[in-house]
Amino acid sequence: MLTKLEVGQLLQNGITSYQEGIRFDFHQSGPILYLYFSRPKEKEIESIKSGKFDFGFYFKDEIIFILAKFQGMPWMDAPYSVHQSQPFTFQDIQDGKGFGLTTLLTDADTGILKVIRYSGLSTIFSKRFKDAIDTQKNMPFDKEIYCKKINAIYGNYKTKDLVTRADAIDKIKG
Repeated sequence: MLTKLEVGQLLQNGITSYQEGIRFDFHQSGPILYLYFSRPKEKEIESIKSGKFDFGFYFKDEIIFILAKFQGMPWMDAPYSVHQSQPFTFQDIQDGKGFGLTTLLTDADTGILKVIRYSGLSTIFSKRFKDAIDTQKNMPFDKEIYCKKINAIYGNYKTKDLVTRADAIDKIKG
């Protein structure tokens, strides 16, 4: 559960370091992309804060891989399972509307939040993403099997391979 977020403060009270990487979750308030960079450079901060970026997903073997590419950076990916999120209920996606994506960049070495960015995802992307999550929600879940499948997929595919197989990619303007 999220509490009040403020740039320049800890992402979570009492937590002063994170493993570098990318994580994704879906809350009742919508999708959240967590980025943990060790001592993010000013160029990275600016790109994540206001640059163009691509956001997509690839659904394989009951796993949704979140794909993100910020201006001037390589593609990143993170596995996601709705079964590991807190329960939420989708709102209907009306034409011309879509999910509001929250992106949070945190300094992995200090736990300090560097960027909060809100971006609107397209109607088409949001509907496809919702369908994938609904499909995943109706599949059985076993954490051990889930982790083994992630490792098998990563053993056979690089991030760029996941991107070329993406089910949908949304281009977000800066």
